[in-house]
Amino acid sequence: MLKRNPIWMTGGTFFVFFLAFSAITPFLAIYYESVGLTGKQIGLLAALPSIARIIFTPLWGGLADILQKQHRLLTAALFGTGAAGFAIFLGGRFTTIFLAVICWSIMIAPIVPLLDSGTLRVLDGRAEKYGRVRLWGSIGWIIGTVVFGRLLDAAGFAPIFICYLVGMIISTLFSLSLPSGKTTQHNYWTTLRQLLTDPRWVRFLALIMVCGFAATWFNAYLGLRIRAVGGSNAAVGIAFALAALSEVVFFYFGEQLQKWRSTQTFLLFALGAYAVRMVATGWLTVPIFIIAVQLLHGITYGLVQLAAVPFANEIAPENLKATAQSLLSVVMGLGSILGAFIGGFLLDAVGLETAFQIGGGIVALALAGFIISFKIRPRA
Repeated sequence: MLKRNPIWMTGGTFFVFFLAFSAITPFLAIYYESVGLTGKQIGLLAALPSIARIIFTPLWGGLADILQKQHRLLTAALFGTGAAGFAIFLGGRFTTIFLAVICWSIMIAPIVPLLDSGTLRVLDGRAEKYGRVRLWGSIGWIIGTVVFGRLLDAAGFAPIFICYLVGMIISTLFSLSLPSGKTTQHNYWTTLRQLLTDPRWVRFLALIMVCGFAATWFNAYLGLRIRAVGGSNAAVGIAFALAALSEVVFFYFGEQLQKWRSTQTFLLFALGAYAVRMVATGWLTVPIFIIAVQLLHGITYGLVQLAAVPFANEIAPENLKATAQSLLSVVMGLGSILGAFIGGFLLDAVGLETAFQIGGGIVALALAGFIISFKIRPRA
């Protein structure tokens, strides 16, 4: 039955992948700290996925569009991500962990862009329904962060890495049933040049870069911030779960929201929410209050996804659908690198409390610059 419904298979792949992903991602910084790594080493490891995203995501995306085998490359990436992620746990010291994270970062780089591209391909012109499929990934993340946070407190890191590996194997099996893309005859390099010189695309990517800068602070350092004010590993899991719950609401109502405002307005609004969320995370000193602030994630992440993924698909020529999603991921990665390195430096220099507040100030300044530069109008 599932094989006959590609939308369900796509939603299932999102669900299992993010369920598995949640087993280790919120706790990686805690794991690195537990094996004795320094703030700078943690910052470097946090930046590696973004560096790999910049280098390898466009290669994966271009290969998928040229070969027109997006679904098969997705399967290979999911399997490789599972194996490399488990190797992080087997490392034990910085050098071996560093090598494992490099491999993990290369393999994980194309997964979300290929899943997003595949989702829009399955929806076939109904991009406004993207949120209803994507929310299954958020649901998987919510369940995982709650369960695995408690499991970490009770049994340590070994069980959560094993659960991660099993989940990635299952998501690999799900991806085998996804449909292939359309065959096109357009010249890849000619249409790529047209896309890269489109002014709408350039303005859009500038906003996405700042969103990536802000997002990394929470992906890499939120767990450490909660622990620093006395929160448990379970509290870290709850924070990520509540954040994901808030994005489910935005994904569910995405079709209605997309009729309200333009992509540009959504992204500017998200940047404002990022600035507030970052400053509040640094300023507050009670774990439950910091956790509550993460409900803003629905705005900071949900709106960005609802606006960015369909826009990239809409503006891209038919033979560049995977490439466009990959470039979106690349630019987000550039911002993430800045966020990870600046965050790691400030972590050692002034501590997480002040670091989050400084980061929020940087985002607020960028937002002010964008508001001055862009003229915001409602969608006609």
